[in-house]
Amino acid sequence: MTPRTSDKRKSILKAALSCFTQYGIESTTIEQIRDLSDTSVGSLYHHFGNKEGIASALYKEGLRQFMRGLSEHMRSVTSIEQMIAVTIHSNLDWIAENPDWARFIFNHRHVLKENAQEDSFKVEVKTAHLEMTNQWRRLSDSDRLMPMPLDVYQAILIGPTHHYAREWLGGRAETSPKEMGDYLISMASRCLLE
Repeated sequence: MTPRTSDKRKSILKAALSCFTQYGIESTTIEQIRDLSDTSVGSLYHHFGNKEGIASALYKEGLRQFMRGLSEHMRSVTSIEQMIAVTIHSNLDWIAENPDWARFIFNHRHVLKENAQEDSFKVEVKTAHLEMTNQWRRLSDSDRLMPMPLDVYQAILIGPTHHYAREWLGGRAETSPKEMGDYLISMASRCLLE
């Protein structure tokens, strides 16, 4: 992908997120996205196929962007405590810095299923989680983790963080997710470490 093509794609996705946030996916038109991204309808269809393709790409790109950032932060992790803190802070920071994108991801997973991309993307996400888990297991103090199934680790580590973020994104909690990090880290550490 050339830099120009990449810039065009980013511009379209940024415009789509703005339109989807303001009008909803169903009410947004291709013309609105075209106008805001300053691109042609042909270019939109060339890159994404249709509005549903744009929505799917937006969902996947948001999660990929988050996962790349988390992976970068994880490179410096040397202990289980750091792993817990980095995972939670990375989630909270990305959500607080990208509230519209986070809201879209939390509320519109169905766009993958509707565009027949759910199964392939599940494999991608599961692979990323497995790589992360293997990284935890290589830490010198990994024996401090309580023995439990992988899915339970994920639920304990991320579940409360995402629940709080949803409350904040929905206007039901006032305190920024970034300010809740120490509480969530402390709770996850008590539940995950022996």
